[in-house]
Amino acid sequence: MNENQGKKLGKSDNQGAENQGNNLSQKKLKVKEVAVILGETDDVVRNWLKELEPYIPIEKNEKTGYRLFGEEAVARMRQIKQMHRVQGYTIRQIEAYLATGEIFSGNAPEAPDAVRIELAEVKELLHQQIEIQKELVRRLDQQQNYIDQALKAHDENLMRTLRTLQEAKQEAAAAKKKRGWLFWRKD
Repeated sequence: MNENQGKKLGKSDNQGAENQGNNLSQKKLKVKEVAVILGETDDVVRNWLKELEPYIPIEKNEKTGYRLFGEEAVARMRQIKQMHRVQGYTIRQIEAYLATGEIFSGNAPEAPDAVRIELAEVKELLHQQIEIQKELVRRLDQQQNYIDQALKAHDENLMRTLRTLQEAKQEAAAAKKKRGWLFWRKD
């Protein structure tokens, strides 16, 4: 394809998109064609479809698998674009609007009294659990100190015993040596 043919195709594609926008009631459009009408990329339109498909009245061609947009579906996509791009709503806020007809500010609604009471109970239990864990840690520290002291005392006692045994062996060896000299000596 040469450069002029590419330019002609681009120009005719845009003209076709404009004509499609004017003749929506006559033809079902594919994702790519809707993207051109909206001035968005194919990927953006597909993402909006993925997130908001239950709220967009599209048809699916059984033979080709294409999702097809009628006039109402294109109008919904324009509404989504307006809310998302111009008004700055998130996809979640748009989804909530399409589901309920109300826009949520993003702040959580006030919790009912029963939920607040249950939350307070859970917080109290959590606080109690934290206190129990602090006490367990304190007791474990005490046990560790006791074990450390007992081991130190045991080690010191063992060292004293070893020194005593070593001294006793040295004395026995010295006494044996002394007796051996006495055996050879005759008076």
